[in-house]
Amino acid sequence: MTAKAYILLRTAPGLTKAIYSSLKISPAVRSVEMITGPYDLIVSIEAATTEAILRAVMEDIRPAAGVRDTVTCLVVPGEHLD
Repeated sequence: MTAKAYILLRTAPGLTKAIYSSLKISPAVRSVEMITGPYDLIVSIEAATTEAILRAVMEDIRPAAGVRDTVTCLVVPGEHLD
């Protein structure tokens, strides 16, 4: 089963479009959208494991120039509810 997550990103002023463009070409990223509210971007990411997602966030996304803050929301498969 593939692990999935949504990542909310807050960016430095003037760098949102550049970060958006760089995330669009990342292999694990399924989609990137500019949003309104306290965060600037929402990223949908998939990987083989949860650990791989967290590694991508910590090693590739968070250290990127202009990324000020992230919130990672791991998707819980529906069969785990109840």
